[in-house]
Amino acid sequence: MLGFMLSVHNHAQAHEIRPSVMDIGLSQNGSDYLDIRLGFTAESYLAGMDVSALSDTDNSPVADEYNRLRMLPPEQLAALVEQAFPQLAQDIVIALDQQVFTPGSWELQDIIIEDITNPELIRETQIRFRVPFPTPALASSLASSLASSPDGMAMVNINWPMAMGGLLIRQHGDNSNASYVEFLPMGGQSRGFALGEIYQLSLFDIAQRYIHAGIIHIVPYGLDHILFVIGLLAFSRSGHHLLLQISLFTVAHTLTLAAASLGLITLSPALIEPLIALSIAYIGVENLLRSSPQITPQLTLMRGGVVFAFGLLHGLGFASVLADFGLPDTAFLASLISFNIGVEIGQLIIVIPLFVLLRFILVKPEYYKIIFQVPVSVLIALTGIYWALERVGII
Repeated sequence: MLGFMLSVHNHAQAHEIRPSVMDIGLSQNGSDYLDIRLGFTAESYLAGMDVSALSDTDNSPVADEYNRLRMLPPEQLAALVEQAFPQLAQDIVIALDQQVFTPGSWELQDIIIEDITNPELIRETQIRFRVPFPTPALASSLASSLASSPDGMAMVNINWPMAMGGLLIRQHGDNSNASYVEFLPMGGQSRGFALGEIYQLSLFDIAQRYIHAGIIHIVPYGLDHILFVIGLLAFSRSGHHLLLQISLFTVAHTLTLAAASLGLITLSPALIEPLIALSIAYIGVENLLRSSPQITPQLTLMRGGVVFAFGLLHGLGFASVLADFGLPDTAFLASLISFNIGVEIGQLIIVIPLFVLLRFILVKPEYYKIIFQVPVSVLIALTGIYWALERVGII
């Protein structure tokens, strides 16, 4: 199982498959068109890469073309994006009350591409375009819905190509709902959503969406955090100590997740991600250096301090993901707690089945160290070291 998870890891580097982010709203000058900002990996789209079944771009048959595009200067890549925009407009379907916006009328306004500061890091392309309403009647329908009750609001739907992977949908602008967020992990069609301040998400909707966001950050997109908690499991067969470690880890990453979300702590992912990798390596090494299977109070205290410190670090990693989703001002605490609950559910989805299998079914106590603890800790330590070196651009 651990080997399978390693095979589907999303590197936080050039080979990763990262979801796209679409911010959609009404134009500032009225409701005659939709204003859309899209952040995506242009290289994979231009290469014709189907990322729906990939976790690593190197596994794609068009990996060489993708890597060639990644090395292009921003202005050259921008020219290719501009050429491909008419096809992109054909691939993305946007509809209002089941009436599709005509792709041929979409207007590309801006292209922003990050410079190549580190060839080992993925770069994002941001484009801004506007989508005119195909008929005055459709614009009138939206305008009237903004002045009516929520029950009569015109609903927007987005159909995102599965080949382009996941999509995070948000709203922006004056006539927008800051609480709205939807994630399509495998593309497909979104639920209908309304553009307008009078549309309010219920507490249940907020909890559902942010719990889901927390879960998918762990399963399947958070192998680094999964390996960390498996490292906690490999510390011993004791359920009490596993519960203690996970509890300390949870409390710690909750603190820094909240602090970072409030803007009290700001650290670059370029620093956080290598440190998270080193924390994974350290847990694996510490498991291997245990001279005795007996767990003393001193060892429990030392291990607890290490886990808590690393939990603070991992919370900053969670915060970078949560920043993409955004936290609504009207339900900040509810969304933050819901995301954290989702993270815990994602971790328990992995840890509980493994613990039950190891403790009660597959491994006898006298074989636990040789069959599970040592080989898994070695693999975790080596993986953490490799990721750390990769994330600082050494390999």
